[in-house]
Amino acid sequence: MARFRSAKSEAAHAVAQLDGIGIPRHGNKKDGKIHSFRTSDAYSQAIKNYIQWRIFNGFFDGLSGLTPLLASAFLEERSDEIVQSHLDVERRALALILSVKLKQVKSKVENQTKQKCYTAQQVALVTDHQSEKNNFSTRLSGATGVRAHELLTLKYPREQPKSDHRAWSNLRFKGLDTGVIMTVCGKGGLIREIFVPELLHAQLMSQFLSKQPKKVTDRKITYITNFEIGGGQSWSQSFSSASKRVLGWSCGAHSLRHEYARSRMETMQKLGLSYFDARK
Repeated sequence: MARFRSAKSEAAHAVAQLDGIGIPRHGNKKDGKIHSFRTSDAYSQAIKNYIQWRIFNGFFDGLSGLTPLLASAFLEERSDEIVQSHLDVERRALALILSVKLKQVKSKVENQTKQKCYTAQQVALVTDHQSEKNNFSTRLSGATGVRAHELLTLKYPREQPKSDHRAWSNLRFKGLDTGVIMTVCGKGGLIREIFVPELLHAQLMSQFLSKQPKKVTDRKITYITNFEIGGGQSWSQSFSSASKRVLGWSCGAHSLRHEYARSRMETMQKLGLSYFDARK
């Protein structure tokens, strides 16, 4: 069958048929829909990669000839080229198109960034090479474990109560010093509480937009933010660029979140919690 769409437009069309953006992910995980812009973009690119692979091999059937066997063959070849996290995205995208479960294929590419993490001294060096606005957000992310886009969603519990469908441990802030409880909106619309240390909270309040909140668009999503601080992709890029300038490498701003989790686990276990209770 002749193809008239480009690989990019065919992938975009396929993803558009699965559009579930605006429908809460909670309670709808198995509805066969895509519930976020980020997932939509990632799946569109994955499907485009598959179609281009077919063209490279001399076939111009796009998605019309897609079968589980072909998907598995594509993933096997891709396992020599991309890291596991990207390979899993491509597997999930093709599985959604086929409405079947595809067996996970192991990547043969080693993710070098997994071997690196930041020490407190290295993070301090990086923040010294960021703007004041992004410097603050890096320190706040390191102290609270918030994601890049969550920095744009900071509010107080009275304005943005935590989600009630998740069971929250009463020990999650155990061992932390004085500070203020705030909330952020994360993946799938989940709203959770975070603990902002007192000094950082005072600095945050100095950036409060007292006249009116501001609209910020990040990766196609518009946020209403109450604070004049860095966040989203621009902050993440700032962190990576500063890290490369001063350290010669970067394992991304998201590594601050991993380090926060590691530090909290260590603290809570020292305070007597079991590994499993600390993880909860």
